[in-house]
Amino acid sequence: MLSELVLMSLPRELATAPLLQAARNHTFPLAFRAQFFPQAHSIFELWSICTNSKEFSLAIHIWTDINNLHEDWGIATTAETTCIDLSALLTLAELDLLDAFSSAFKTVIFARGTKLALLKETMRFGGSHPLALKIEKWRLANLSKIRIRDAKSAKIKEAYIKTDEGILTARQQTLDELIGSGVGETLLLSRKLGLPLYSDESCMRHWASHDYQVKSFSTLGL
Repeated sequence: MLSELVLMSLPRELATAPLLQAARNHTFPLAFRAQFFPQAHSIFELWSICTNSKEFSLAIHIWTDINNLHEDWGIATTAETTCIDLSALLTLAELDLLDAFSSAFKTVIFARGTKLALLKETMRFGGSHPLALKIEKWRLANLSKIRIRDAKSAKIKEAYIKTDEGILTARQQTLDELIGSGVGETLLLSRKLGLPLYSDESCMRHWASHDYQVKSFSTLGL
């Protein structure tokens, strides 16, 4: 599936149509879809669209049959520290569970990309999304237990590389580049720190366990 996401990360005009069609039958992370869906300008806007839609292509895929809810529960109930991504933060904010979550964990780790996505939204011209404001207010009230860590790949300016034959070919994107708003970076951070990933993206948890050897859980496991 990761290879499919790479193929879809072409210029926006070329990528939008196949993504919209593929999303009717496949699960893609919200942060990835937000880059291409014409109805939304951020992951926060797409969240509002998705939570008010009954279409599969606009669903929030917290759990599918590739996930193990029993394992989720076991990891969530024994972890004292976790790396949380923006999908889980949005769920907690929507359900007014942010305080309950922070009281259940000693330390909460944010990827730097998550903090930047929140900062960008709270400073957005024309008004901020209410959930972004709620999450940021909660973060500021819990600075004693929230840590910001960096797991982004080294910045590479070149979008294309030249082969030995002199042919230009697209450079393969890293996970944090491919899935933005700190979501991909949070998985990389979990692997780097050896901590469980808290994500409400079904496919991110699947990749965590099968491709990155990282334990993970969702809000359903709390």
